[in-house]
Amino acid sequence: MRNSWRTPCGVPVPDYGLAETPSKKRGTSLEPAVFVCITLLGHAVKLMIRSEVKDLLEPMLATGLSPALTTALRELAASIPQLKKEISDGLLRMLSYVLMHKPLRHPGMPRPPPGSSLSHNQSLEVQDVPSIVLALRTLGSFNFDGHSLLQFVRRCADHFLNYEQQEVRLEAVRTCSRLLRLALQSATNRHSDTVTSTVADVLGKLLVVGITDTDADVRYCVLESLDDSFDSHLAQAENLSALFVAMNDEVFEIRELALCTIGRLSSMNPAYVMPSLRKTLIQFLTELEHSGMGRNKEQSARMLDHLVVNAPRLVRPYMEPVLKVLVPKLREQEPNPGVVVSVLTAIGDLAEEKPPPVHLTEIRTSISPSLVVWLNTTGALANYTTEASF
Repeated sequence: MRNSWRTPCGVPVPDYGLAETPSKKRGTSLEPAVFVCITLLGHAVKLMIRSEVKDLLEPMLATGLSPALTTALRELAASIPQLKKEISDGLLRMLSYVLMHKPLRHPGMPRPPPGSSLSHNQSLEVQDVPSIVLALRTLGSFNFDGHSLLQFVRRCADHFLNYEQQEVRLEAVRTCSRLLRLALQSATNRHSDTVTSTVADVLGKLLVVGITDTDADVRYCVLESLDDSFDSHLAQAENLSALFVAMNDEVFEIRELALCTIGRLSSMNPAYVMPSLRKTLIQFLTELEHSGMGRNKEQSARMLDHLVVNAPRLVRPYMEPVLKVLVPKLREQEPNPGVVVSVLTAIGDLAEEKPPPVHLTEIRTSISPSLVVWLNTTGALANYTTEASF
């Protein structure tokens, strides 16, 4: 009969071999139900099994990184907050072996002795792609409050952003951006040269991946991860240059993200951004007015709308010329409905400017009669549906 331990409520729980030494259990996979059982007990009795769960942490970690383990540790850290530090420390040690092939060394700690590095068998064990992807995902999603993760960020940027397998690069982009965001948030109230230099360096490497990676999903992920928390760094000239290169990407959705980001940054570094965006604005207007392909006109109208929304300061002086190009497109017999929708969206966003460029009735009378009927019918149906729901 298996050994077991009892909760303070008297419920016997079999250890399923978790109490054995790490050397015996390393590399042995356990049923995920074991971790689910421990997690549910943590949810049910919380602090009452704190000491029992603490004793199980090392055997649990010795089983190796797995989705079931990371889920269990995350739930236990939430259910028993007093064990959060022990759980975080143990998980970071495991992630250090998987991602950096060496024991975890916090800043200021003495260097470990030469014999403490990974053995050959352990190195082979952690080299598989699923383990690396899971380690990166865990590093980016687990709440490691109170721990400095900058050494992991540098490792991700230097090694995994250029990894051969696409899934590793994709997860490395997500992890780097999340950890950089957390580092900036933690340094909000205190200046840190280390954080500033690390963010600047890693962000530059992310942008290089965003314009050079051969996989469009990776490039898209880079641009998508660049939210406004990075704006003070993205507004630097060298980073803006990379974003302008991304505006020429072969994938339209990536060009959209690059333009939205540049438009957002136009108020932070107008001297660098505005001249190039004016040329871009003229290019979109020219394509929309003279292109014979519906797809090109639709994309130009969508990009024009992104400029209206994200760089209103740029578009405001040119509202009248922009409308002179947009409104006539609504009178044309356009077989591509996407063009009409994109033009209407751009006109609607222009009309929301304060003050509006022209009176809204002037725009309405410029639209073809059939389109006015369609708009009125759609609006009446929408109002009827709204009223009926109440």
